[in-house]
Amino acid sequence: MLVRPRGGLNVGSVARVAKNLAGGELCIVAGEYDAAQAKLLAVPAADVLVARREVSPLEEALAGAGVVIGATARAGAYRDR
Repeated sequence: MLVRPRGGLNVGSVARVAKNLAGGELCIVAGEYDAAQAKLLAVPAADVLVARREVSPLEEALAGAGVVIGATARAGAYRDR
């Protein structure tokens, strides 16, 4: 699952990871990304990218999840700058 992805290359990369690890579906929450860029990186995982689920709000994406783990690239007071 990607929440508010900005880069199409990130979306394509995650589609490939999902395919390589048999991770199931790709879910994108409130994404604004370049679909052409995503397609470039998702070549061997085009089926995962095509079958992606796009939802909003986040609660819809989390419905039924047993475990949720999050990560971010945002800067914060507790991170080195």
